[in-house]
Amino acid sequence: MRRAWMAALRPTADPASAPTPASSPRVLAQAEAVLGKSAVGWAVEAAVAINDEVVSAARSDSRLPLTGLELSACEAGLLTVLRLMRLGRDTDVSAPEEAVEQVRLAVRQGTPIDSVVRVVWMCHTGVQERLLAVISEAVPPEHVVAEIRELTRDLQVFADLMARELSATYEAERAVWQDRMAAARRQVVDEIVRTGRAPDGAEQVLGFLLTGHHLAGLLWATDSPPHEDSHAEHRRYINRLTAAAGARGASVLDNVDGSITVLWSFSARPPRGLTDVLRSVQRPRRTALALGPVGPGACGLQQSVLGARQTRAVATRRGVADISTYEDAALLALLLADEQSAGRFARGVLAGLTGRDSKSAAVRDTLAAYLRHGRGRTAAAQELRLAANTVAYRVKQAEDALGRAATERALDTMLALKLVSEAPDLLQA
Repeated sequence: MRRAWMAALRPTADPASAPTPASSPRVLAQAEAVLGKSAVGWAVEAAVAINDEVVSAARSDSRLPLTGLELSACEAGLLTVLRLMRLGRDTDVSAPEEAVEQVRLAVRQGTPIDSVVRVVWMCHTGVQERLLAVISEAVPPEHVVAEIRELTRDLQVFADLMARELSATYEAERAVWQDRMAAARRQVVDEIVRTGRAPDGAEQVLGFLLTGHHLAGLLWATDSPPHEDSHAEHRRYINRLTAAAGARGASVLDNVDGSITVLWSFSARPPRGLTDVLRSVQRPRRTALALGPVGPGACGLQQSVLGARQTRAVATRRGVADISTYEDAALLALLLADEQSAGRFARGVLAGLTGRDSKSAAVRDTLAAYLRHGRGRTAAAQELRLAANTVAYRVKQAEDALGRAATERALDTMLALKLVSEAPDLLQA
């Protein structure tokens, strides 16, 4: 009989106290048909001992997260490798479904591949040690070396099979799970943005608590099309930003236009100067980031996402490839929310001063500085690096063109001047 020593595979416990098999009836039936009930009982008992060792190791190593399916995967794997030994290495076997399901669940729990491999390898090592112990007792000394060589070859064949199939399972499940989670995150964020309320399970999907404060950002490549490595480069940049900001969590969404939405969560309102901290982080070339306002709870997240979108619109209009804040963009975003109305407002307020030539632009810029400094000619002159008399002359030109004093409708005039300065195309009807 091939592998005669396998007849020595017998459970040590009496049937009344024997552990209950953890693998599927199909796996057990296949194994019993080839190995017999005694060998199957030994494998069930051995799998329990191996699993106990894995669980013990995991208790002292946080980098070894378990799924709870390790016992069934170990038992099914052990029964499969025993069938391979009895029938020969050319037997058509595959990784048992129990092991495949363990890997799938590990992916859903966010377990990295190296941790999955460590668990599989610990089980493999436990199987090898127990089979070597059986061979050392059941095989005559003169045949031990040969049997160990055959055992090593059989285990290597099975290890290669498991590594190949389980790695493929991990990658396939990760791709499916990431797509599924990305869609779920998108649905949650869309619901929060639409209603200001978080749907059930939102925190699990987003990966952070919705208590505390939140900041949304929009990151995009300013070159078109983006360069080949920009996506990975942007992800690394987001990781650096998250660490620098001291956020307790972050969630990332890829947008259809190629931009990335980043949602940061803080346990409390971040201190003033957060923007300066983010600006100190090395930013990839040809990359821009638009930030929304910081806000508490789901409603704060809603406002931050909407604000980040407005900030990006303003930054794009300005042609800014930098970090732009909502505080800097909010007024212009508000004024440009309805561009047709904004254009009519600006042209109506500045009627007579809407020329698109450089001279008219200079007069408008001078009037804006004059009003911004509370009608202070000296302060306006210092800002524009002009003589105070030049400021006075240009303000007089503006008043003549407008047909009113600069102090009349001053707020409307300042808003209209800001609009046409930032969006000169509004001067065209």
